[in-house]
Amino acid sequence: MYLFSYYNAGIRIKDLLQLRNLNIKSGRLEYEMDKTGHIKSIPLNKKALKILAIYYDKEADPKHYFFPVLDNDTEFAEYITYQEKKKMSFELRKKLFNAISSHTAQVNNNLKIISDKIELESPITFHTSRHSFAEKAWKIR
Repeated sequence: MYLFSYYNAGIRIKDLLQLRNLNIKSGRLEYEMDKTGHIKSIPLNKKALKILAIYYDKEADPKHYFFPVLDNDTEFAEYITYQEKKKMSFELRKKLFNAISSHTAQVNNNLKIISDKIELESPITFHTSRHSFAEKAWKIR
């Protein structure tokens, strides 16, 4: 997931966890940012396509989550678009927030373990994929 984020302009973990099969269209990743509702359309490069090949199932329900982290059978899974999510009850929004927060902590813990095993000077977190992408993009200019 970390590398998929990096290869796709540093997509936030909150957005990545909520990606659905329907967000993959004609070699592109298209989604609404959870924070702003802005639509992103990013061409999938070769490395992202390799990751896509592991998780993407053409036969799967288009509304199902792309990465097998959030539960497709929870009540909040019915809300897909930015506008739909804005209409969620406070309690349901809280359940979604808690699920995302819990999984984010787990992913970051795993990244810390990996960082320690490969003896990185500074441990990586999921958010560093955003900064790494931005820094690479800035150097290309």
